[in-house]
Amino acid sequence: MRPGDWGPGKIILVIWVASIVLALIANEATDIWTWLHTEYVATWALVLVTAGLIVMAWWQLSDQTLQHRRWATLQACDRYDIDLRLGSSLLLLRRLAAEDCSAIPHYRVKMMITNVFNYFDAIAIGLERGFYVEEIVREHLGAIMQYRREELMASKHPAIQEFRQNFERDYTTFNRLMARWYPQQGATAHARPAA
Repeated sequence: MRPGDWGPGKIILVIWVASIVLALIANEATDIWTWLHTEYVATWALVLVTAGLIVMAWWQLSDQTLQHRRWATLQACDRYDIDLRLGSSLLLLRRLAAEDCSAIPHYRVKMMITNVFNYFDAIAIGLERGFYVEEIVREHLGAIMQYRREELMASKHPAIQEFRQNFERDYTTFNRLMARWYPQQGATAHARPAA
């Protein structure tokens, strides 16, 4: 039974109907039910109500946990759009692809590319550990992550080529996620990101 299948109203209704049926059976007991007295009916009704409350509490906690995971996922994905450090890193990477940027120090280029892929790796680790909802991440960031990875692999900038040397080792979780989402070697993203 999933949290979305049964709401508290349905659970209470089932418990109420079960209590009434049990009470009717006890009051009209013949042969088999003659040993069932009124105090047993009350005990069984209490057991059913308690079990119903436990099920309802489980449902509410499960639903609340899922809602929290969804909200945490949206907040993590939103960082790609609103985080200033990521934004400046993405702008620098766009400049690297568009023009000759040999005047930009290599350490700065490596720092910026590290910012972007550390973010992507953190998202992948969160997915692997169950902190985030995969459908939301894939819908929001999947194509962007794949595009940035392809962009990294195609770059001719010396600092990025140096960064790529340890890319598979340093970002194993991110690379496993990309291999699972895009199993074809060199798979392309469905949409090119704006930034």
